[in-house]
Amino acid sequence: MIKTTRIDGLQLIGNLPGLLSNAPDTLTNIAAKNKGVLRVGFSKDYFLFLTHPDQYKYVLKTNSANYPRGKSAADLKPILGNGIFISEDDDWKRQRHYLAPAFHTKFFEDFYPIVLDEVERFSVLLAASAAAGNRLNYSFELKKLAARISFRTMFVNDVNLLNDDLLHALDEIYENASFYKHSMRQAFKLLFRREDAFGYGSGVKPAFEMIDKTAWRIFERCESGESTPMEFIRVLLEETTAGRIPRQEAVDEIKNIIFAGYDTVGETLTWLWYCLSKEEKYTNRMREDIAAKCSGSAPTYDILPELSTLLMFIKETMRLYPVVWAFHRIAREDDEIEGYAVKKKEWIMMSPYVLHRNPELWPEPYKFNPLRFEGDNNPVPARYDYLPFGQGPHVCLGNRLGMFELQVIAGTLIQKYDFKYEREHPGIFADILIRQKNKLLMDVKKV
Repeated sequence: MIKTTRIDGLQLIGNLPGLLSNAPDTLTNIAAKNKGVLRVGFSKDYFLFLTHPDQYKYVLKTNSANYPRGKSAADLKPILGNGIFISEDDDWKRQRHYLAPAFHTKFFEDFYPIVLDEVERFSVLLAASAAAGNRLNYSFELKKLAARISFRTMFVNDVNLLNDDLLHALDEIYENASFYKHSMRQAFKLLFRREDAFGYGSGVKPAFEMIDKTAWRIFERCESGESTPMEFIRVLLEETTAGRIPRQEAVDEIKNIIFAGYDTVGETLTWLWYCLSKEEKYTNRMREDIAAKCSGSAPTYDILPELSTLLMFIKETMRLYPVVWAFHRIAREDDEIEGYAVKKKEWIMMSPYVLHRNPELWPEPYKFNPLRFEGDNNPVPARYDYLPFGQGPHVCLGNRLGMFELQVIAGTLIQKYDFKYEREHPGIFADILIRQKNKLLMDVKKV
């Protein structure tokens, strides 16, 4: 049996400030110096950190039944209930079975005009910013764009369904789910037996309530016939009417989409815009390729597969900035991962961010190079050294929808506008997703 490499004691203490302030980069540095399965933590409070694609494949696919998500989702239970994002075993299989049809690519053509309409609204904002010489806060505006598209394609095609207050409420929850806040809550629970440390039960509670009320309002409007549901809600209404699921589960599924159905696209868009501003050589090449095939118009649905340069650019952005930077599993029974012993109930941590920066897998891993993906026309590659959407049975249900939205948005706007970010890197802030520590304030001008 191979022993795990221990990252504890003085070595852990030395890395603790980095883990609390920038866990993704600190774990990347730790993994660069250590191989195999790492045991990170103190005494009984530790996690096993995986560093190689074969290990990821074993946990996420080969023996996935032994590695449910378990306690990794506990912090999200108050908001997500028993929705698909955190459910397990038979519940998860049942939910995925009835929800998967709502994400089928056959609906993308119906979604296409909605995406274009929202891109046009966003373009008006860009034009006004360019004319006035103002710097937009893209960290918020791109997330808002993604949220509006998500609400209109998943729930109800209503341009007034979403408001900024809901986005700010979600930001409050995301921030309180950061590695730092989670660590502090665990410490406070041990020291003071408090369950509401650092916002849970105080500042975050109103955010929970707002999202819950929004989800119920959407469901009841569609249930009563006041609003016409999109496919996702239609499926939920069909399940509740047939008595296969309770109304509360349907609302929980809506809350799951509110929470997790747009922000991955929004944050990917934000990092994409950062790369557009910094990678002028590739940006110009991509703009020329898109313009040659689209002649200044928005990419049509059927032409998206031909925009290979755009697809490579998006994939490379997601390699450097996989917004779901880490995910967790818990061992159901004793096991072995490549000869490393895993005990029942041990917590397993995996990080696409760290994996994507491994020089043994990716030459010059910190260099932005879309040509790594040249010739790969699959928008969602099935590989275990590249995991922006996860892999295995729990792969992101909306991965193809997200890629579709990214291609249409970027493919339309890159032909019309140029973006400049003159500052240093905005920095990494890691909650559940990788965000920018500083706002992405950018200059925009018409091409």
